[in-house]
Amino acid sequence: MNSMKRVSRWSSKLFLFTTFVGLALGFQNCSLVDFAGRTSSSGGNGESYTGKPTYYDYKNASQPCSQLSLSGQPFPNRQIFLQNGVFTLVRDACADVTPRALAANEFAFDFVTDTLVYQGQTFNPRADLADFNIVPMICPVGRTVNNTNPPNIYQQPLELSSAPWLNTHPQIPPSLDGSIEALPRFRVEVTSNNPADWFDWMRVGQQPLITPSTDYAVSFLLQPRTLNRAILYYDENNGSYIAFGVDLAAETVTTNAYQGVTNPSYDLRRYGRSHLLTVFFRSSNGAVRGDTGIAPWRGNFMDQSVVRGDSIFAAAAAFRAVSSYCGP
Repeated sequence: MNSMKRVSRWSSKLFLFTTFVGLALGFQNCSLVDFAGRTSSSGGNGESYTGKPTYYDYKNASQPCSQLSLSGQPFPNRQIFLQNGVFTLVRDACADVTPRALAANEFAFDFVTDTLVYQGQTFNPRADLADFNIVPMICPVGRTVNNTNPPNIYQQPLELSSAPWLNTHPQIPPSLDGSIEALPRFRVEVTSNNPADWFDWMRVGQQPLITPSTDYAVSFLLQPRTLNRAILYYDENNGSYIAFGVDLAAETVTTNAYQGVTNPSYDLRRYGRSHLLTVFFRSSNGAVRGDTGIAPWRGNFMDQSVVRGDSIFAAAAAFRAVSSYCGP
């Protein structure tokens, strides 16, 4: 097990704060208390890590990344996540990398300016982590985007290990595990030993209120992990549902629709080193609440189709009314 150590290189101007910081930071052989008092028991070398992170970016103005956000800004050259008191390098040389926890002697952190110095480069906290500042919005065929800042029905759309995602299907708890296109990436993994839980409707999801007879779009950034298939499942309170199965290797999508939910279509495209899946459907005329989300999948609709340990990577969730961002 990797030993986790607290920050040891203090800025001299913070000397007067050491007493207070000492109360906030605690450390044991394999456990560290972070600045918010949460604890972690996992480290680097590709292991997953939990808790809501803070994102620190380094951008080299003289050698910017070629990949641009929707607002025309270069992606960060390097990125470090801070969570549970551990700084983890997740992006380097303009590419997402296998997460690596930094040793205490590799960096310096200034609590006054909230900046991080690593290998002589200063990382600043990201001020804007808007979900679609990086991920493009996709409209159904024949329609175009006319609003670049529509409401997202999902709560905490970038933090898939936050409370809104954890209460519906605890058999598939998501865990932060690196980055996708400079956004937090989550391992969506089946952890239950009970075969009764190994069904495709067990998913990382939410249950937002739904307007009847309304066109909706749901999207995720996806990467394979142990499986290269994922299922996006939508289930209404009245028994209507629709499921979209995606094969990332074959780049194909299949649907399985039932009563009430109509007009299914989809868009699957490569986006950097990931795939962006967007699905479209019209809610039933009796819809009140929709249970929707993503899960690993072995290829069978409505069947015992996964086992413990099956997993995929997901990021950047969006659930929107099509009319909120697409023109006629």
